[in-house]
Amino acid sequence: RGVLVSMDNELRDYIVNLNALSKDVFGEECRISFILKSTNFSQEQIVYLQGEGLHDLMQNIDFALRVFLTAYSSTIKNYEILYMRYGLFGCKKQTLEYIGRQYGVTRERVRQIQVKTLKTLSKNRFQKLIIIAACQTLKIGASEMLDGKIRTIVADPLPDYGMSGADRRTEEALSMSLQTLINYAPSDIPLSISEFIRRINNLKADNIISIKYRTVINFLINAELLEEYINTEGKVRKRPTESGMRIGIFTEERNGSNGPYTIILYNKEAQKYLIDNMENILTAEQETVC
Repeated sequence: RGVLVSMDNELRDYIVNLNALSKDVFGEECRISFILKSTNFSQEQIVYLQGEGLHDLMQNIDFALRVFLTAYSSTIKNYEILYMRYGLFGCKKQTLEYIGRQYGVTRERVRQIQVKTLKTLSKNRFQKLIIIAACQTLKIGASEMLDGKIRTIVADPLPDYGMSGADRRTEEALSMSLQTLINYAPSDIPLSISEFIRRINNLKADNIISIKYRTVINFLINAELLEEYINTEGKVRKRPTESGMRIGIFTEERNGSNGPYTIILYNKEAQKYLIDNMENILTAEQETVC
């Protein structure tokens, strides 16, 4: 209570709303502080997360939830309804009736979508998101905390029976995205996209899916940061657009064993751009899998 009194209204409201979401996911009272204390964080780390690091923790939880809900929701409407129901991500908390009017559906239909999205989130996944966000706030690796060392909050949680292969791949991609943000330090030396992806994939655990070269390239083309063209030899090649050059993508002429060639490089700012947009890249990857 003392911490809540001393913080600004916006942050306090966000924590209250997030705890309401947690309660509905677990089916009983389960505050974010309970989840943190159920994990192998030290007392010093918990004090930091609930004090000086609280604002960053909430921002990281916000991001983690957005990554998950974007990847898992079948439509934008599904996760937007959850945001509005719980007052998350800058949305004002709204009633079933109000949301129904906004989307042209009944109050009952809004309730059904809310329940479905909560089931998708699940106890284990929600707990995992909170822990990854906390590790990101503390700037520590999350693998040790997630590798069988979470003390169960609710006795005998149900396993995710019936979880499809696509769902498992999405959950793995989610972990990849968040771990990337925690561990990857953009290089001061410009990198090729192949080298950038290699370094990203080297950070992952063996059970996490790799980011594919084609997925990143397709994202850059769709974002109009790269474009394809036909060179003088009639071959399809890629080059940065003006927008791509503005974020730090550029070309460099080099000499190889087979003669001169052109390589596309990504400077530190371009690498940061890719990391910041990992959510969209992984969403695109999931669409190709499904």
